[in-house]
Amino acid sequence: MPPRSLVVALIALTLVAHTLCAQQPDTTAASGPPPIDSLIVRGNSRLSAVQILGTAGLVVHQSANYRDLQRAIRALFRTGQFDDVAIDQQGDSGKVILLITVK
Repeated sequence: MPPRSLVVALIALTLVAHTLCAQQPDTTAASGPPPIDSLIVRGNSRLSAVQILGTAGLVVHQSANYRDLQRAIRALFRTGQFDDVAIDQQGDSGKVILLITVK
């Protein structure tokens, strides 16, 4: 049987380790959406992809949440140039590739 002082030291060390681990912030939940890696425009004929992206307001290397995507869709509909607008995420390599399809 180990000496009492060793048992007390191990318990104290365990409590300190547990306290330090509990104080580490959870960066996965609070970090927000990842940045957009690429934007692709499909279905455009009258307006260029640059014009569509400018109207949508989405920017590569900046994050976008669902409200930003809703604003982008509304802004594109407001132009009166499109019958349908959809934004989908493409690929599964861990990168955020947004596909804007207009009709």
